[in-house]
Amino acid sequence: MVDIALLAGVNPSTISRALSGSSAVTPQTRARIAQIARESGYIALKAYQARLRREKNSRS
Repeated sequence: MVDIALLAGVNPSTISRALSGSSAVTPQTRARIAQIARESGYIALKAYQARLRREKNSRS
């Protein structure tokens, strides 16, 4: 998240709020952060864990 914050020019806590959908972040900032996150390959922890489970189950 720190890398995304540096690219977006915001505080890491803003990244966390934006990615969790907080109304404390403007829609424009949220969209910019989401775009940077996608472009940098960021995967939220829950999504990453789900992907690992799917991969593990597909090997079984």
